[in-house]
Amino acid sequence: MKFTLLYFRTHYLVFIFISSLSITTSSCQTALSEQPVLNSYVIDSTNNIIVWNTSEILKNGNWSELNFGESFTIDKQPLTEISSKQSFKVTHNDVPYTVYPTKFSVIHISVEKEIINDPKIPATFRYYDKDTTFVSTIGIEHRGNISLKFPKKSFDIEFWQDAISKKSKDIDFKGLRNDDDFVLDAMYNEPLRMRANFSQKLWRKINTLHYADQEPKAQSGIREKFVEVFVNNKYQGIFLMVDQVDRKLLKLKKKENGIVHGELYKAAYYRGATEFKEAPEFKSSLPHWGGFRLEYPNMENNVYYFDNIQKTTAFVVNASKREFAANYESHFNEQNLIDYYLFINLLRGTDNLGKNYYLAKYDTDTPYFIVPWDLDGVLGTVIDGREMNITTDILTNNLFSRLWDENPNNYRSRVVARWQELRATHFSDEALFNAIEAHNTTFNEHHIFEREALIWKQGHSDEDLLFMTTWLKKRLVFLDNHFSK
Repeated sequence: MKFTLLYFRTHYLVFIFISSLSITTSSCQTALSEQPVLNSYVIDSTNNIIVWNTSEILKNGNWSELNFGESFTIDKQPLTEISSKQSFKVTHNDVPYTVYPTKFSVIHISVEKEIINDPKIPATFRYYDKDTTFVSTIGIEHRGNISLKFPKKSFDIEFWQDAISKKSKDIDFKGLRNDDDFVLDAMYNEPLRMRANFSQKLWRKINTLHYADQEPKAQSGIREKFVEVFVNNKYQGIFLMVDQVDRKLLKLKKKENGIVHGELYKAAYYRGATEFKEAPEFKSSLPHWGGFRLEYPNMENNVYYFDNIQKTTAFVVNASKREFAANYESHFNEQNLIDYYLFINLLRGTDNLGKNYYLAKYDTDTPYFIVPWDLDGVLGTVIDGREMNITTDILTNNLFSRLWDENPNNYRSRVVARWQELRATHFSDEALFNAIEAHNTTFNEHHIFEREALIWKQGHSDEDLLFMTTWLKKRLVFLDNHFSK
């Protein structure tokens, strides 16, 4: 068995060096059933923990020691089963460690310089889960605004072919799209480590892109997966690995022969246009306008394209009531607006109507639609993590206010009907609270909260869960009353 394990490791390293391609668990399950496989674990000697991706429950064993590069003796032996729902003690050179088996992918980032928020610096990225394992060069930087002040940092990573050319390459992660650019969200501002994931899943359930028949692979929002992250052998905790919102995710039409088709803008700042309050003239030499940042089409000949979005924003700001009623659906997809309005008000996303969303257009002469982003200051908290026990208000901006107040083409009746439809399905008490409970149970059973508290001295408690569920119950009662009037 020792010869077989050594052969696998040598073969694996040569394979990675030659092609940087992934391998599947079919080639390593035999070794995994006996001992940990290279890159499936990382040892944190600062906090004396080992996080090990076991992929599945290992049964009918007789373990007295485990080989994590060197032999570690199991304290209470023999160990007959290994599961991500348990942890156990081992000793190496008289030093005690706690082993945490995990079902979540393990990422180890090795970097020589200090990671900053700009620019990206080269690093080595090692990845392991039951389907894929590989090593790659990446560029890495911190991301966020307020989150930069938190001790647990979020990361923006881009996969590179090498550290010299920095030419990007696509990586295919199961559950995410094949791409070169991803975010590792630290989720430090909320102890339940669930709000962003819960919200993005909910959005994808309720909203379908209006051009889905033409682009069946397009996504209405980002996808995500939980991962265990180490930096230079030091455990950083559980992160949410997410797609970026870009042309590729939404399958927007490319610019051709100088003609702009698809468009994408990020509402990055409160500057009037992002709340549809102002529509100033734009300077084509600048990548920002009115709080929006151009994402696509790319700048060409030092010209940034804001022509259509400026016209649409000016329409919302200046159109007469009659003109607004007659033409708003040529500017916006109404179903998308209704879904987003109800979604943000359910969550009470206080930072998601003047920023932290994307405005996109699929093709020429198609309407704009909204894609949500940064959904962490929701469900009773704000973006810095503070609890805000407010349940009896309606969030809006100038676009949504005009639609509700002026009621073009009996708009309100469609909002109310959609609320009732969602309350019977994805917004039902059963669906919402079962999802919350399932997340909390998983993170408790798999010791995620325990590890986060160990590293960041910031634990989850029953009070955190009680606050969020109590808040949501009150919010639902208020919204039911509001939309029934």
